[in-house]
Amino acid sequence: MGVMSGEIAEIYLEDGKAKAKVRVGSATMVVDLMLVISAKVHDRIAFDSGIALSRVGKEKATVS
Repeated sequence: MGVMSGEIAEIYLEDGKAKAKVRVGSATMVVDLMLVISAKVHDRIAFDSGIALSRVGKEKATVS
């Protein structure tokens, strides 16, 4: 699928791990936040294979 980006809609704990529901267009995906622990709701993040890689600014937020 490749690196994608989206906006965090919700953050929650599942089995003791921080997860986020991330909006990508009209879809919502579940992403593990283990590498981006400072992420907050409404942040844009880049992720791949269900794992957040980094926070990104709005100018960098594209889907590839």
